[in-house]
Amino acid sequence: AGPTCKVPKETWMKEADFKAKVEAQGYKIKTFKVTKNDCYEIYGFDKDGKQVEIYFNPETGAELERK
Repeated sequence: AGPTCKVPKETWMKEADFKAKVEAQGYKIKTFKVTKNDCYEIYGFDKDGKQVEIYFNPETGAELERK
């Protein structure tokens, strides 16, 4: 089900800023979503072309869990 992010929505990074940060780290985002547990989640590929599913803290952009 993934991690739970308990941070107030008004402190979240803007989606565009978050996506730019992740893409600057070499990820290719195929799908971006906000999980029911209020985390940011991407499906896509890392810089080596490997498929990834990663959950992030929406406030800090820190990676929380990778599948």
